[in-house]
Amino acid sequence: MNNSYIRLYITFIFLSVYFVINTQSDSLSTLESTIIAHGGQVLRITDPQYKAAATLHNRAIQIWPDLILRPATYDDVSLALSTLSSLQIPIRIMGGRHSYGGYCSHQGIVLDSALLKGLKIDLATETVIMQAGVIWDDVYRALNGSEYVVLGGLCPTVGVVGFALGGGYNAMYSRSFGLASDNVLNFTVVLYNGSVVTASSKTNSDLYWALRGGGGGNFGYVVEMTQKIHRINETKLPNGQFSFLNITWVKADTRTALTNWLTFLKEVGDTDTRISFNVIVIVNGGSDVLMMYCSFNGPHVEIDSVFGLWLSQNPKPTFFNVFNYTQSDISRELGIPFPVVNREHVLSAMAINITDAMLDVILEFQPNSTAEIGSWTELIYLNNANKDKDTAYAFPDISFDIAPGVSWKNPDTDPYAIEMSEKFLQKLIDAAAPTKSIVGAYLNYIDPYLPNWQTMYYRNHWDRLREIQTKWDPTWYFRFPQGIPPYKQQSNAYKLTNKNMVTIGSLIMFCETRLLMIAEVYSEESEPFPGLFIFMDPDKDIEEITMIMNDQVAAWNRGDIDEFMNVYWKSDSLAFINKNGIKYGWKTVLDDYKQRYPNKDMMGKLISGILKIELQSPVSAFLVGKWDLKRKENNDVGGYFTLLWKKIDGKWLITTDHTS
Repeated sequence: MNNSYIRLYITFIFLSVYFVINTQSDSLSTLESTIIAHGGQVLRITDPQYKAAATLHNRAIQIWPDLILRPATYDDVSLALSTLSSLQIPIRIMGGRHSYGGYCSHQGIVLDSALLKGLKIDLATETVIMQAGVIWDDVYRALNGSEYVVLGGLCPTVGVVGFALGGGYNAMYSRSFGLASDNVLNFTVVLYNGSVVTASSKTNSDLYWALRGGGGGNFGYVVEMTQKIHRINETKLPNGQFSFLNITWVKADTRTALTNWLTFLKEVGDTDTRISFNVIVIVNGGSDVLMMYCSFNGPHVEIDSVFGLWLSQNPKPTFFNVFNYTQSDISRELGIPFPVVNREHVLSAMAINITDAMLDVILEFQPNSTAEIGSWTELIYLNNANKDKDTAYAFPDISFDIAPGVSWKNPDTDPYAIEMSEKFLQKLIDAAAPTKSIVGAYLNYIDPYLPNWQTMYYRNHWDRLREIQTKWDPTWYFRFPQGIPPYKQQSNAYKLTNKNMVTIGSLIMFCETRLLMIAEVYSEESEPFPGLFIFMDPDKDIEEITMIMNDQVAAWNRGDIDEFMNVYWKSDSLAFINKNGIKYGWKTVLDDYKQRYPNKDMMGKLISGILKIELQSPVSAFLVGKWDLKRKENNDVGGYFTLLWKKIDGKWLITTDHTS
C-alpha cells in the first residue's frame, strides 16, 4: 500500500471518529441542558459545588468523576439512562455516598440523587414515601415527636434507598420490627433503557424480591420507595421514646462481661425481641474498653426485672446509665459524621453464634492496634431480626454481624491497615470453621478484597439473582466490580454501522496516540471531551479482570494449576519475576509452579486481594494486589504482586507477573 492510500485510510478513520464524537457530544449537550432546565444540576471539577458533591463518606476512597449529573425529576433520570446507555457510556448511581468500596462513584459520569428529596409520611396508613436523595436523618427529624419509628440506619447520613437494597438492619429496632428490606412495600425503578416500572408483591414480584436484600446498585435506578413505619407504644414513654442502656467495662473485665452477655442472650434475649444490642470492643485512648448499647422496646418499669440478674452477675462497670431516647436522639448519639475525619476499612462476618475460639480472635484484634491505627470490633445482635424470609436477604438464620474495623489518617498506612483487618477477618473465619458459625458477609459493608464474595453476600440466592438480572438488565448496564452479572449479556452497542465500528476498533489498535491527540484538541475547543467512553468501558474491563482473578483463585484452591495458568498469556514472551530472577515462557512458568507446589498441601488455600486496577489503554491494564497462602502447620507465606494485562483476541491475559 503506497503512502497516498495510507493517508486516505487514516483520514477516513478520523472522520469516522469525528462523527461519533460529535454525535455523542450533541446527545450529552441535550441531556445536560434538559436537566438544568428542569431544576437539576450539572457539575464539573471547576464548579464550586463539585468537591462536596464528589466527596465520599470514607476518606480511604476518593474518586473524582468527570461529570456529575443531578436530575431533579424522574423524567430526567429516565432521559439520562436512555441517552447514556444507548451511547454505551458507563455510569454509577450515587445516593448517600456511603459505599465502603466506593462503588457509588467512578471516573466517568455519576448520576447523583441529591436533588430527589421528596419525603411524605402518612400516619393513617403507617407508611413513609422516600425519594432516592433522602438520607435517614431527614426521616428521623420528620418523625421526631411522633410515636413512630422507621427501620433505617444508625448513621444519619446514610441514603435510604441503598440501605434498604442491601437488607438494612437497625441495631436498635430490627429485632422488634424487622429489616428495612422486610418493610419496603414497593419500589419505583428506572431501568437501563429509561423505562419506569413499579416493583411490589403484586407487580413485578421477581424484581421486588431481588431488590429487597440483593439490590445495592443492581437491576436499575431506584428513585422512590414506600416503607412501613412502626408505632412505639409498649414503652409507655412519650413521643416515641424507648429505654437505652449504656454500659462500659475496662479491659480486665472484657472477657467476663462478653461471656456473661452471650449467656444472657441464650437465656433471655433470643426469646424477647424487645431487646437489642450493639456491642463495641474499641481502643480508646490506649486502653481497651467494652461498650454495650442496649435498646429495650418494652415498658420502662420492666428494666430491672429483665436485666437486673444479668447486670448483677457482671463485673462492676465503669459507666452505667439508662436514657430515654427517640430514634433521632440515638442516631445522633451513635452516628458517624459525614465525611469521616479518618480513613476507614470496615468488614463483616454474619455469624450464627460466637464460639470461645471466635471470642479469642476478637479479643486478640485489639493489641494489634498502634497509635497510628485504631481498631474495633462491633457485635450487632440480630437474632430473629429478619421477619420476612421471602426476600433476597440471605441471612434469616444468623444471630450476629461481627463487624471489625480500622481507622487511620496517613494515606501511606493504607496497605498495612487494610491487610491488618483482612487478616483478622480470615482468622475469625478460620476460628469459626469447625462449627460453621460464619455463613457470609453483610452487603452494606461491601468489601472489595473479600474472596468468594458471590456466596458470602448472597449464599444460595446467587443463581436466582442472576436470572432476575438477565431479565431486567440484560446488557448489564448497571455494572460494578461486585455487581450481579446476567447469564447472557446482550449487546447494547452504539448505533453505528458494522463498518464504522470496525473502523473505530482499527483506530484504537492502529493509532491510539493519535486518538488521544484528537481528544486533547477537541476538549480545548468545546466541552470536556466525552468521546473515549465509546472506545473504553473502564467499569466493564475492571469487572472482567476482577472476575478472572476470582476464577483464578478458585482454580488454585481446587488444586488445578493448569486452570490457574490459563489466565496467563500462552507465549514465550510471558515474563514472571520473583526473588529468584526472571523466567520467560508460559510452559516454563507452568513447570515452575508444579515443581514448587507438587501437591494440595503445598498449594494450601490462596487468599488474594486486589489493591488497585488502572486501565492504561483500551487494551492494557496494571494491577496491584496482595496474596496469602494458608498452609498446614502454620507454614504460611504471602506478599504483594503487580500484573500487566493485555487484551489479546478480545480476552484479558496476564503478560507480566512480578510477585514478591
